[in-house]
Amino acid sequence: MKVITFDLHTHLNEKNILAFDYWKRVKEIGLDAVAITEHNFCDPKGAFDRLNKTKPEGILLIPGIEINSSVGHALVYGKDESLYNEVELLEDKADIERVLELVKEKGFYFSFAHPFGYEHDSVCFLAGEEKTKKLIKKYGCGVEIYNGMVSQLSNFLYDSQWITKPFNFVSFMEKNIVSRKIGLGKVGGKIKKSFDSKREDIVMRCIKAIELGNTAGFITAGSDSHSAERIGTGIMKLKLEEELTVETIFNGLKKKENIIWSGPLIKETEKGVFEKVDFKLKRMEIAQGIQYITQKAVKKSANKIPTKKIKGKISGLKDSRVTKKIKSIKFGERIKGTKIRERIGKTRIAQRIKKISERKKE
Repeated sequence: MKVITFDLHTHLNEKNILAFDYWKRVKEIGLDAVAITEHNFCDPKGAFDRLNKTKPEGILLIPGIEINSSVGHALVYGKDESLYNEVELLEDKADIERVLELVKEKGFYFSFAHPFGYEHDSVCFLAGEEKTKKLIKKYGCGVEIYNGMVSQLSNFLYDSQWITKPFNFVSFMEKNIVSRKIGLGKVGGKIKKSFDSKREDIVMRCIKAIELGNTAGFITAGSDSHSAERIGTGIMKLKLEEELTVETIFNGLKKKENIIWSGPLIKETEKGVFEKVDFKLKRMEIAQGIQYITQKAVKKSANKIPTKKIKGKISGLKDSRVTKKIKSIKFGERIKGTKIRERIGKTRIAQRIKKISERKKE
């Protein structure tokens, strides 16, 4: 029996990652298998073909697609590249029931990606937890219990200086006697409360994904990498007795007792001792973190804008006398015969152009 390490959620075309960099990273962190799950709108077959051409020996490349279904993003894996012949999987907002029936018929493997990730593309926000559980029970779906991108968001909220420094400052404001006397203590308290709620929210999203995984047919984990450096930020370790194939991996995942690890990348510092590998946050991840923190505030501000009044004023302007006058003015009418036009004609440049044109006529 051997232990294999793999990442079941990676991208290539979406961020124009080079195949060379992709495989370099895979070899660096010692993955035995990796799934290329390009988005349905980013040429998933092309991504698979590019990687398959330069695939190193001894590493299993699993064909996959991150589909955009009627209930959000999901991962579909195939035993071979015939997966990419199924046009339904490439449709935008593909009906989830039809997709799951197809998966069952063709013998593919299906897992809900980041079920509690972002609100616009995650199944538990779009379909609700109850419906998700019903689909899992009916079709034996898998659940991605660990997603590298969601993890980076939690790292941003807990470890990034972008958050820790302001958090420490507002904590000081809340407790400081002077700031409390001048009323800044309450402000600091409100900001701190907002930070705390965001941190609690991201933790709960991670916990809920794990809890949902307990009801699933199998669990998956992946980096959801959008750069070569992020491949492996979400991994799984699995005990395997048979030969390494797509089928043996997913059969092993269905026997949950064979799973040794599903979560962030870990390294063995000494025999039997493992440590989490930390990654420095990239600009994109910082931007995503800031967006996550501020999204509700932006929505509230947007809701306060009197859009109906503005639209009314614009529509009223269309029929006003001013616009009618503007429409009636033809180009050149106002400067024709004016002093401005006469002055332009008297300039040295204009006179030279006139002389040149006269010479050409001669």
